[in-house]
Amino acid sequence: MASSLAQCLTGVANSVRLLDLPGLPEKGDISDWLDQGHTAEELVSLARQVPEWEPPEAPPVDSTQGQGFRFTSLTDLLAEPPEAIDYIWDKTLPAGGVSIMAAKPKVGKSTTARCLALAIAKGEDFLGRGTSKGPIVYLALEEKRSEVQAHFDRMGATSEEIYLHFGSSPDDALQQLETAITRYQPALVIIDPLMRFIRVRDSNDYAEMTRALEPLMTMARLSGAHILCVHNAGKGDREGGDSILGSTALFGSVDTALIMRKKGAGRTLESIQRYGEDLPETVIGLDMETSMVSDAGTLAEVETAAAATRLTSAIGDGAMTQDEIRASVEGTTKYVIAALHQLHRNGVLERNGTGKRGDAFAYSNVKIPGADNDDEKGGFPVRAIYGELANWKNQNNFVPDDPDQGAGEKGGSLEESTVFGEQVELPRLEKPLKPETEEPEGLAVSPCVCNIVNSRGIQGGACGSCGQLLWCQECGGCRPCRSAKLNAGRNS
Repeated sequence: MASSLAQCLTGVANSVRLLDLPGLPEKGDISDWLDQGHTAEELVSLARQVPEWEPPEAPPVDSTQGQGFRFTSLTDLLAEPPEAIDYIWDKTLPAGGVSIMAAKPKVGKSTTARCLALAIAKGEDFLGRGTSKGPIVYLALEEKRSEVQAHFDRMGATSEEIYLHFGSSPDDALQQLETAITRYQPALVIIDPLMRFIRVRDSNDYAEMTRALEPLMTMARLSGAHILCVHNAGKGDREGGDSILGSTALFGSVDTALIMRKKGAGRTLESIQRYGEDLPETVIGLDMETSMVSDAGTLAEVETAAAATRLTSAIGDGAMTQDEIRASVEGTTKYVIAALHQLHRNGVLERNGTGKRGDAFAYSNVKIPGADNDDEKGGFPVRAIYGELANWKNQNNFVPDDPDQGAGEKGGSLEESTVFGEQVELPRLEKPLKPETEEPEGLAVSPCVCNIVNSRGIQGGACGSCGQLLWCQECGGCRPCRSAKLNAGRNS
């Protein structure tokens, strides 16, 4: 108490001295001392014998304990080497960081979080980005033990370093989690869901949420583990961080926000990064047999491809202007127009007209020269699967890396798969395959992109002059040759 008063008087009084009066009873003061027969002159004499009080030297600041401010000059700051950021999921989840994965109920956030956990435990890529292998601590605070067990079993998990807790969190959850992190040294900690761990009264209270999240942030920074919090999205169709349920402190506190949405037949995932590289809104497919999620391409790619299927079907055997296509083809206008331009660039649609007033461009499906019936039109639209965009891309990149490998083998099968249980069709858009060998004349026989024997009894007809495939009824991945030379008696 005396030291506190002395500290307050320092800089105010001319001098400060602390005098311990002899003979005072417990909790006694100067009046008790004077009542014992002492005088004011004795008091002054004793005070003069005591040295002036000096405030104690401030102890060194331990920045890890948060005691006081610790300042660095701008000059020193600029002289420091750039800090290297390590990621457990490349460009997405930084080591020692905190993230939130938000989605409305039943969209698949827990499923996706477990798929991410297994990928990191194995050190395998996840949605096209690399991971750093490491142990996982997973708090399953509301999922059934049997459901989690079944999911990991379907995914093929065996002896990976994943340590799971089931049931409610203990009263001293933070302390218990810190103990688990010290014991298992995880690369990733998953708290599923967040609100069953922090137990705040009002998740819309900014100050309360900030206080609740701060210990998790400190724990992540000190341990180097990344802490991923699974959380619900709010009602409505808000975008970005505004879609997260509760106070904006949630979005403001984390290093990465992973936002999942249900879009039509599928699910999408995007990230908003404090640092790293934003993951564009990506369609994720779910394998119904293994319950593994996979990258089916960006939303723009998938929507454009789906629009291309609807577009070619709408045109049919006729011709349509861009305005007519806009009015007739269902879907977002920007994706429909993108599909139109892409189909034209790739020779799937032909365009007539000058594009001037009174002579608007008219688009029609390219027909195979000499085809006289519907069975020989080939082309489009082609049946493919929403959740197999990677296969779709490969099948349409018709020049394989290995000259001995057919494009159909490179692209994989066209067997049905799903995006969280639903299917959509995609067309083929890219350039055709050049055959392994070019015959000097006539109709060459070369592998078709789907390796299926078509109705002519050959695996894709190719022009002997330029080597391009003419067509395949089964996969529709071919187009008319553009060499303007005779091909098997036909003007190609």
